[in-house]
Amino acid sequence: MVKNGIDRIKISVSDMTASVAFFRDTLEMKVVGAEAVPADAFRRLWGLPAVTTASAVYLRNDEQSTAIELLEVHPRSGRCVREGARMFDYGLLDVAFRVKGLDRVHAEMAGRGVRFHSAPVVYTAGWANLTVSEAIMIGPDLMPVALIERL
Repeated sequence: MVKNGIDRIKISVSDMTASVAFFRDTLEMKVVGAEAVPADAFRRLWGLPAVTTASAVYLRNDEQSTAIELLEVHPRSGRCVREGARMFDYGLLDVAFRVKGLDRVHAEMAGRGVRFHSAPVVYTAGWANLTVSEAIMIGPDLMPVALIERL
């Protein structure tokens, strides 16, 4: 039984520099580590060809211990898992971050050129009986990133 929470969320990226900048500068996360991923173990875990290598950067925020792991794999496939994907397709849909002052945060980010699928939308999450405001931004490699504020 898994009891100790979520260790990390791994995101494959096409451009490590741009992706780190997004999570560090836009979402105000801190880089807490970086490494060349141990090639043999990485290839065995994912069943990859012998020429495959990867590097990783780990980021966290001050609110939680779960890390975002950005992974850049070489050689690149040249494809984005989100290309042609629609929001109602199956699979991992987004990574969500809690924010305070979502309307202000949304306006500031949009003013800096960050793209959003939607402006903040207020709704009640029935499963938790909790009213929230949520906006979906477009992160690196078309990744949806939810920003959620408890109201």
